[in-house]
Amino acid sequence: MNILYVYEGSQNPELEKAICQDVAAHHGPARQLGSHSAEDGLTTVTLAFDEPAGEAEDIAQTLRSYRRIVDAARCSFGEGA
Repeated sequence: MNILYVYEGSQNPELEKAICQDVAAHHGPARQLGSHSAEDGLTTVTLAFDEPAGEAEDIAQTLRSYRRIVDAARCSFGEGA
């Protein structure tokens, strides 16, 4: 399952790594598939979970609890960073 999240600002590898590690601690092994900054000042990140501990909405809620994250959701076909 892939989860997409968006945060304000340009790419920040340290922040993205910390978020991935923290989410993995709560929801099982995760890895970052990609990250992309857009001209609107937002960065989109895609996380992959092979065997998530929980539903996609639970993981998205965890991501939304971070101050810098604007939104999070399960990736639909064709979406991703």
